[in-house]
Amino acid sequence: MTMNRLLLIERRPAAISTLYLGTIFILVTGWLPATLGAGIGTASFDALFLTGSLLMLWRYGAKRDSLLTQQIFWAGYLATGFLLAVWVRSVNLLDFAQAYKFVWYLALLAPFAWAEGAMKPIDFRRLLNISLVMFFLVYAIKRLLGFDRPTLIGENNFELVFLALVYYSAFVAGTRISIAQTLTLLVIVVLSGSRSAAIAVALAVALTYDFRTRSATKLIGGLIAGAVGIVLALIVFESRSHGGIESIDRFRFFLMFSESVADWGLFDYLLGADRLTPLPSHVCSSLSYYASLFSYDKNGTCYSVILHSFNLRIIYDHGIIIALLAGLYLLRLTRSATLIQRGCLIGIIFVNGLSVSALNSVYTALGIAFFCLAASANKAEHTHSLE
Repeated sequence: MTMNRLLLIERRPAAISTLYLGTIFILVTGWLPATLGAGIGTASFDALFLTGSLLMLWRYGAKRDSLLTQQIFWAGYLATGFLLAVWVRSVNLLDFAQAYKFVWYLALLAPFAWAEGAMKPIDFRRLLNISLVMFFLVYAIKRLLGFDRPTLIGENNFELVFLALVYYSAFVAGTRISIAQTLTLLVIVVLSGSRSAAIAVALAVALTYDFRTRSATKLIGGLIAGAVGIVLALIVFESRSHGGIESIDRFRFFLMFSESVADWGLFDYLLGADRLTPLPSHVCSSLSYYASLFSYDKNGTCYSVILHSFNLRIIYDHGIIIALLAGLYLLRLTRSATLIQRGCLIGIIFVNGLSVSALNSVYTALGIAFFCLAASANKAEHTHSLE
C-alpha cells in the first residue's frame, strides 16, 4: 500500500479531512519538536480538537436534542464557575482554566456525536496502523537510547490513553483487529513502562473480543490475546512497583486527598469545595517537590491538580454530582455504540483518571471524539448494508 493511498485517495468533507489528516500529521511529525524540547505537540492537538469541533458544527449543524441541552448546561456551568472563582474569589485565571478544562472539552465533544457517518471504517484502520507504527518506532528507539519512560509527543500516561481509544474506536467502527495490531499495542505498553496505560490497554484488548463467537480459532485467539495482555500488564506493574503500596505516589496523593476532606459532610462530597478552593497549606507543604504544579500566583498555595488523579480532582473541585453528570453525558454522547462499548470507554477513562488527567487531557478528549465518529460510522455502514 503506497503512502499516497494510505493518506489520501478518498475525498472527505473539510471537517473530516482536517481532523483525520491533522491527527496523522501530528503523530508523524510531533516526535521531532518533542525530542528537541519544544512541547508543542499537546498544544497542536488542542488546536486541532477545537478546530475539528467547530468545523463539525459548521458542516453538520447542531441537533435539537437532549445532547444540545446538556451541552448548554456545561457551557453554563463553565460560565458560573468563572464568575464564582475568578470574578468573586479572584482566583488566577490559569488555575481556573486548569480545574475546568474538562468542562470545555465536554462542551466541544457534542459536534462529533452529531456528525453521523462522517468517517468510514477504513479511515480508522489507517489511523490505527499509523499510530501503532509511530508509537512503536519512537518508543523502541528511545528505549534503545536509554529512556526509561519514552514518549512520542507528551507524557506517555497521557498519550497512551489516546492510542488505546484509537485502537478500540477502530474495533467499534467495524474494523477487524488483527493479532499483529494487538501484539504491537501490547509491546508499546511494555516499552512505555506506564501502569495506568497497561490497565487501560488490557481493558480495550479484552473488550474487542467477540464473546458470542462460535469459532474455535477466534475463541483460542481471544483467550491468548487476553492472557498476553494480562501478563504484560503484570510485567509493567512489577517493573514499576518497589517497596509496597506505600511507595506508590498515587497512594500518597490519596492520603493527601483524605486529609483535605477530613471534615467534609455529605453535601460537601456531593457539591465539592467552594469554587475554587486551594488544598490545605500543610498538604501543599508536604507536596513541595511538585512545586511546578503549585498555583500560578506563586504564593505557595496549590490546587487539586497536584493530586494528579482526575478522579480525586473532580470530587474535590466539583463534587460527585458533577462527576455523575459527566458520566451520563458521555453515555448520551456515545449513544450510537453498544452498551458494552460505552462501558469500555467509561472504564478506560476511569482507569486513566486513577492516575492522571483523564477528561482533563486533550488526548482523552480527542480519543472520545474518534470513538463517537467510529460508533456512527459502524451504524451508517450497517444501515447501508440493509438497504
